[in-house]
Amino acid sequence: MDELNEMTNKTRLAAAANTLAPALGILQELGYVVTRDKTTEPQYQAENDNCIFIADDLLSLLGLVKIYATRGAAFQPSDDEVQRILLLESDDDEE
Repeated sequence: MDELNEMTNKTRLAAAANTLAPALGILQELGYVVTRDKTTEPQYQAENDNCIFIADDLLSLLGLVKIYATRGAAFQPSDDEVQRILLLESDDDEE
């Protein structure tokens, strides 16, 4: 493969049905027990000895676990992060 092709060939991964099973597998590999509560709003729950995470879907659940793994209890966004999300959202309004 030449250098130009190496630079332009990027792996693309989208949130879709084929990513749900890997998300569940990763959560289980990390030691979480994953359940689904169907009593009110259907939600997934990942629980271990220390934490409980709740989300509407498995990909979001995995995202919460990753946020906590990266930041711990200090996961709240900084002012700069909030500003960046607002700017990103405002870019959507211009289209």
